[in-house]
Amino acid sequence: LMRVFSTSRRRSSLVNTRRIVVLRAMALASTSSARLPPLQPPHLSEAQQELFDDIVSTRAGVVGKEALFDEQGGLRGPWNAEVASPHLGKHLERLASAVRHQNSLEPRLYEVAILVVGVHWRAQFEWYAHERLARKAGIAEAAFPLIKAGAPAERLRGVLKPDEAAVYSLALELMRTKRVSAPTYAATKVALGGDDRRMADLCMTMGCTAHTPRQSHARHRDVTRRHHSHTQLQRVMSRALRGAYGPCAAFRADMTRRQVLLRRLCDTQHVRRPAARRRSAAVP
Repeated sequence: LMRVFSTSRRRSSLVNTRRIVVLRAMALASTSSARLPPLQPPHLSEAQQELFDDIVSTRAGVVGKEALFDEQGGLRGPWNAEVASPHLGKHLERLASAVRHQNSLEPRLYEVAILVVGVHWRAQFEWYAHERLARKAGIAEAAFPLIKAGAPAERLRGVLKPDEAAVYSLALELMRTKRVSAPTYAATKVALGGDDRRMADLCMTMGCTAHTPRQSHARHRDVTRRHHSHTQLQRVMSRALRGAYGPCAAFRADMTRRQVLLRRLCDTQHVRRPAARRRSAAVP
């Protein structure tokens, strides 16, 4: 029993540490691209401090502190921009809070829509934050790689529940064509019980979600970081590992785990991994 408990604790510790490494690497990879400096106490106005405290109190329990704060103690994602303009930012935060707490859709439904919007906008932070929430809401594990790849709606049928698949189909069509056809809208409405409010909440959820990556793309130079080479990302990962594990050279030397983390970083940063090198034929 003690051995099983110890193994479970090590596995949990590895998962938590991996999340920290990926967050560190994402932050390091985008440090030079940020146009808006991190805003943090005590260098805040009264209105900024009030919104900062409100975001921390409401978001820390949802996304976790390691996802909420950057290395300097500032806020990640859209929240730093909201603090920069607190009079507008507080209303965006209220809308986001209403999407979570006053939505007529179950979390498993609106999280599917949020992931589709995040993939469309190549929003690595949006995916990182909501993948965990979607998994917690009960989305099937097999659905995540398909959603991330933007798979056709037909491939998600049988993987997602019928109402989840209908939401995915509508969200994907809207992102790709900027329109929703009458058959798709009607099918989704039937799947959601014929409720107009649920359809309205679905559309407003996607609209609220889309503002986050649009803000991020405007605030960063080359957000997708396509100019990062695979070698540069290896350096970023090494720096992140050193920050997370300190002098633990044994873990840093574990190339298998390191490559797994590097592959995940490439995926979140939308960088094409180099193809495996082919072995050249032996010369007689």
